[in-house]
Order: sequence, then C-alpha cells, then structure tokens
Amino acid sequence: MRHLLTHTSGLPPFKEYWRASKIKQDTLDKIFAEPLDYQPGTKEVYSDLGIILMAEIIERLTGKPLDVLAGEYVLSPLEMSRTMYRPAKKLWPTIAPTEMDNQYRHRLIQGEVHDENARRLAASPATQEFLALRPTSRRSAKCS
Repeated sequence: MRHLLTHTSGLPPFKEYWRASKIKQDTLDKIFAEPLDYQPGTKEVYSDLGIILMAEIIERLTGKPLDVLAGEYVLSPLEMSRTMYRPAKKLWPTIAPTEMDNQYRHRLIQGEVHDENARRLAASPATQEFLALRPTSRRSAKCS
C-alpha cells in the first residue's frame, strides 16, 4: 500500500484502458496483468493505475465504497461539508476546473473526475477524486 500511495509501485504512469474497457473488471484485470516499469521503491512516478488499484484494495478489505470511508474518516471529522465525491451537476459551476480535456470529452472539465480511466470506472466512487466547492465567503474558506 505504501508504494501505491507514494507512487513508487513500479506501475506505468498511464495506459489508455478507457478506450477499450467496457466494465470495471476489464480495467482491473489489465492493471493486475501490467508488468512493472521499474523495481518498486526505486522511483517516484505518478500512476493513475496505482491509485485505482489502491482504491480497489481498500474497498475489498473494508467492504465499503471509498466515498463512504472518506466521509466517515476524513470529511466528516474535519467538517468538510463542501468537499465530496460526485457532486450534483448543479454544483459544477462552483467547482474549480481541473483541465481542458482534448482527448476524451473535448471540453473543460469542471465538477467531475478528469482522469480518463477513472472516468470510465465512474460506476465506482473509489475512482473519483475529491471535488471541493469554492468558498462562498472569506469566512468559509477554511477547508469547508
């Protein structure tokens, strides 16, 4: 888990599984079979595959979806009521954009996960990223 969390797992940085995988298990099977690019712990290379795999492990170990766990152990204790997975579409304009997607959706990404593989796996909140609403006032700017 440490290697997955620190991006030192040896997994490649990105594979375009989103182009061919139709269901979550297809993508997971491909990640499980992926050869390592380097010996774990020897390099730090961001890998969405590692984060997807880490989320899957956490969900299998706990029996709970990652969004529920994040709510219970992170967001609720820190009173982060304006940070969430999968915000309602009406909230999207209040969320900072993450990128201009010229490959998959061909538009500005705002209020939804920007990673293509995670987007394809959107049936599972584990593959979504936290999205925080912009503060509505200076007073609410403290991580809420």
